[in-house]
Amino acid sequence: MRWKVLIGLVAAALLAVSVPPVEASPDVRVRVMVDFGTGRVLWADVPVPAGGKAWNATVLAADGLGLNLEASWSEYGVFVTDIGDADPVWPDYWHFLVWGAEGWDVADLGAASLPVADALILGWSLSRDDPTWDYESPWPGPKPEATPDHPYPVAMFRYDLLGQGVAGSAGPDRAAVAWAFDTGSFEITGTPAFADGVAFLETWTGVVAVAEDGSLLWENPDVAGASSPALHGGLLYAGGRDGRLHALDRDDGREAWNVSLQEDPVFSGVTASPRIARGKAFLGTFNETGGNGTLYAIDLHTREVVWSRETSSVHLSSAAISGRTLVVGLMGRFQSGDLTSGPPFGILALDADTGEDAWFHPTLGPVASSPAIRDGVAYATTKAGELLAIGLDGVLLWNRTIGPSIASPAVSAGLVVVGDGLLPSGGSLRAFRPSGEAAWQVALSGPVSASPTIAGPLVYAATNEAEGTVVAVDLATGAVRWSLVPEPSEFILSSPVVYEGSLYIASDNGRLYRIDDASRGGGPVALGDLRVVSALTVGVAAGLVALVLWRIPRRRNHAP
Repeated sequence: MRWKVLIGLVAAALLAVSVPPVEASPDVRVRVMVDFGTGRVLWADVPVPAGGKAWNATVLAADGLGLNLEASWSEYGVFVTDIGDADPVWPDYWHFLVWGAEGWDVADLGAASLPVADALILGWSLSRDDPTWDYESPWPGPKPEATPDHPYPVAMFRYDLLGQGVAGSAGPDRAAVAWAFDTGSFEITGTPAFADGVAFLETWTGVVAVAEDGSLLWENPDVAGASSPALHGGLLYAGGRDGRLHALDRDDGREAWNVSLQEDPVFSGVTASPRIARGKAFLGTFNETGGNGTLYAIDLHTREVVWSRETSSVHLSSAAISGRTLVVGLMGRFQSGDLTSGPPFGILALDADTGEDAWFHPTLGPVASSPAIRDGVAYATTKAGELLAIGLDGVLLWNRTIGPSIASPAVSAGLVVVGDGLLPSGGSLRAFRPSGEAAWQVALSGPVSASPTIAGPLVYAATNEAEGTVVAVDLATGAVRWSLVPEPSEFILSSPVVYEGSLYIASDNGRLYRIDDASRGGGPVALGDLRVVSALTVGVAAGLVALVLWRIPRRRNHAP
């Protein structure tokens, strides 16, 4: 059990007063949530002797989850300073919450004073309050997206701030289409976010909210584009084709506010997906006229730009954030005449608090993918066919040759999985050890432009070809478990997302599909022909590197 209580002799006396010894009595069951504010959420169900306090439940939950727990004591009771080495710095701090009829709210009593009761649900949430809050008015949030009925939301692209692409639950072992919701759009680039059982998806014709049964809850046709939404504090954030960052009410889709980031966009506007961290939204812009783009940090409370950093274009790369280091891919400067991008392109790291440069690693080609960070290493792919592993100190650890790639890596504890290939060639899924050693490769008939997702023992991916195919691959061996061609068949660029055991993916035919495990009684199974080609190495042909760097209808090679 790793936990530290910062306590002196006076605090020890307070502990004895605030949390008296509990006599043997029947246990009550208490559920404890820990929300790190990064997309990572943990839950623990703990038995606490009747007469115990919420602090007893917190200690037991931290111990069971293997989390470091630090606290200080005063005349007001206990104040949690850190859980799990999150290392918050004021004004970010851990909020003590209780679940009630109105959802999450700040507890009326401190953790050392609140008595436990059977079925009590507690929460610890790391977040930043509105700095204008007077500490007397109702708590201004942001409330966690996780709820007891839907404990593991997908609040952002690639699941968390690290961009690892690892789902919180396993996905379908056998494919059955439960439903297909027709958005009426075309060429869907973004991927959905999820909370309370609802899927939120931005398309080129608007944002939609789709219920668990596949019915439409609301739509907002005024906010449209290629961005994948992020959920935070009851709002949905997404970049728009109008060059703005939009904040919509999650419940009804009405716009709460927006801020202009890119003046006079030509077509796509803001295509990157926002990251929300420490009260700020981080987002880059793509300059369609050939100049530089800009990275922004926007305060969610004041709605003002905290800092901006001019770079070459950030196209579809979403920043990965570890601690106070932000890592993002640069697409280069767009050349509208021949639909290519020129340097500088590479991997850029900034201080997330100030926007100051940390380091820059140039690459051989544009970086359209989003980096993934695990154990202090950032992984990214390039259109020149590179898979790079770079320490957060900026030191290149290794570089492996793959096919030209725009798909973001998925990184588990022991494997880095990447997709590659550009039209008109095939593509593949490849897995590497964290050391850079190749683990396995499966060649597919179409390029893997969408970013693969790891869920339990499987990896899910899709091919971006006329008969776009969803595939499930064994994470350990690379063996294909199943394949499915969503009907009507079309190209697939939107990345698969696993939420509460179901796989969701959008197609260029305008539909969002929910795919369940066949054993759960989903809809009719529509298995397609995977058309796995014989083992081949997808080379980095010079023609492919330059091929279709911008959007060509029905022949797209950009990853969200």
